[in-house]
Parts: sequence; C-alpha cells; structure tokens
Amino acid sequence: MTDDSMNRPPRHERQSRSAQRAQRKKAAKKRRSGILAFFVVILVLAGAGFAGKIAYDALGFNKPPAPDFTQGPQTEVKIHIPEGASGTAMGEILVEENVVASVQAFYDAFNANAAAPSIQAGTYLLKTNMSAADAVAALLDPGSRADLDMTVIPGATKNDVAKRLAAVAGIDLNTVLEAMNNAQALGLPAVAGGNVEGWLAPGSYIVAPDADPALALKKMIEKTIAGLKAQKVPEADWQKVLTIASVVEMEVNVDKYYPMVARVVYNRIENPNAETQGYLNMDSTVLYGAGSTRTIPTNKELADESNPYNTYKHKGLPPSPIGAVGEKALHAALNPEPGDWLYFTAVNLETGETKFAATKAEQDQNVTELSAYCSANPGACSGEKTS
Repeated sequence: MTDDSMNRPPRHERQSRSAQRAQRKKAAKKRRSGILAFFVVILVLAGAGFAGKIAYDALGFNKPPAPDFTQGPQTEVKIHIPEGASGTAMGEILVEENVVASVQAFYDAFNANAAAPSIQAGTYLLKTNMSAADAVAALLDPGSRADLDMTVIPGATKNDVAKRLAAVAGIDLNTVLEAMNNAQALGLPAVAGGNVEGWLAPGSYIVAPDADPALALKKMIEKTIAGLKAQKVPEADWQKVLTIASVVEMEVNVDKYYPMVARVVYNRIENPNAETQGYLNMDSTVLYGAGSTRTIPTNKELADESNPYNTYKHKGLPPSPIGAVGEKALHAALNPEPGDWLYFTAVNLETGETKFAATKAEQDQNVTELSAYCSANPGACSGEKTS
C-alpha cells in the first residue's frame, strides 16, 4: 500500500462526494433553466402586451372622441343626399357644408342609431354646427325634407308636365322646355324622334327646390322604358305602342273599355278598305294638335288639314303620342280585345256605358240611343262626342 492510498478517504466517502458534486451541478443547471424560462415568459408577455396594445389602438378603443360640434352659431343650409349614399358619404357631404364637425363623428352617430339605414335620398333643410347625433336625427325627420311631390297623371301632355315641374321646383318654365328638347341628356330613345311626348310616365316624383329639370324628366323616361321592357315590347315598336296607348288613354273613362277601344284603333289603321278607310277619326288627336282644351273640336278644327294630328284628314296614327300613358292603357294597347268593331259611343253618361259597332249602321243606332238619353237628361250631354 502506498502513502497516497493511505491518505485517500475511504471509497464510500469518495462516492458520496461525487454524488454531491453531481447534485450540485444538476441544481445549478436547473436554476439556469428556470431563470431562462422566466426571461422567456417575460419576453412573451411583453410581446403579447405590445401586440394587444396595437390591436386595441387599431380597433379605436384607445382613440380620443372624434371632433363634434357642441355649440356655435347656426344658419339654415340645404343638403342633398344622393341615392345609395353610405354613412361615410353622408358625413363627407355634411362636413363640406359645415353641418357636422367630422366624418368620424357622424359615422359613429350613424352606427349608434338603429334607424339610420332608413335615411332616404333627397334634399333636406339642416343647420350648421349640429352635433352628429342631431344631424342623424334631422335626416330621419320627415319635417326636414325640402323635397316636393309632383304628380304626373295619365293623359297629361308634355306641356302640362313642364308647367307642373316649373311650379313645383320654382324654376323658369323656359328652363324646363329647353331641358325637354335635349333628347340625348334625357336618355330619350331614338325611336321617339326627339319628342318627349308620351314618354313622361305617370306617377309621383320627388322634386327638390331649384332642381335640375333634366334629372326629373329623365326619371320619367326611364320609368316608361322600364315598363316597355317589362312587357317585352321590341324597341322598334315602342313609339307605335305608346302612340296607340296614348289615344286609348284619352278616349276611355271606364276601365273595362280600354282593350275594346284599343281594338277599334287597330281595326281602323290596319284595314284601309273598311268603312273608316284607314282614318283614325279621333277627336282627341285633333284637339291635341290644335292645342285646344275643349272636349270636342270645332268644325274649323276638324277641317284643318295643316294639323298633322287631325286624324280625320290624315290616315293612320298621329305623328307621336298625345299624352302620358298609364299602365291600363299600355296593357290594352298590347292586349286589345278581340272584335271587329270600328266605332264606339257612350249611351249613358251617368254610368259610362259604351256600345261598340262593326258597321256605320250599327253606330247610327247607338248614336240614336245616346240622343234619347240626352233628351231625357237635359244638359247632361253638353260636349259629348261619338267615335
């Protein structure tokens, strides 16, 4: 045994010390891993917090309120909201006119009001320096509307429409008449020949004060075109159909007779060898061409060959429609009642009863019946006509 071996600690002590050193190393490693994990967690949490702040800010939770008017001098201002305008688009219009302070404030108020999506296009009288919430409420208030209703009735002529449009919008009549002559700007079909007569659809229209008359007229024309397309009328026939329908519109006062009078019109213009010899013989067209408001034309008007709408002197249809065409008249022109009638006349003005005839002899009998009614009802037949 050497001296070294004599100085060594016993074997079991050496093993114990070795185990202790291994445990100390393991503990140190665990401490280092724990510290590292701690810093990783810190970094992750910091990153998450940073990302959360970015998302929070992006969603607007950390933004200051958008500029909004709370007080200030107010003056009345006219605002037009176009068709299909979004809340943002409305806000931009209102900001431009100094009604609200910012687009964002109006947008926020718009989204906060459940009724806001029902705001309609049109012209409104608002005030400057309004809060966004008040502006939204004003646009929802019918009392703020500056628009005016304009009604076109079936049978109204283009001159009737022009006068009504000028009166409602408060604009000069000549301005409306000039707009009517600009067929291209109005979208008037080529088959109309530049004449808006018969193309101004009956109905109710919203017209803003000082409105551009072309916009209102264009809507009426678009409505007529849409109706023709819905009925699948070939474009080449649009003018003819409207012309026939306009005559029917002016000749009928009882709904059930629309398709029967339409048949008389077709029979007269499509049978030149019939008793009527291709002449339409309608007082309504004569009166239109003469610019007369009477219910029956004078003998002078009936004899006037210079009137292109005198269908007693000129065969076939008149040069254009003679007024606005309602749905019933249009339907009748497209779906005339089957029959061989060439004539018709009312025989009872109280009920509107009308009789139709295929020959002049039958028509004469019906006229005699009308005369008897008139004799029995003095004054009831003033201005009555037969066709």
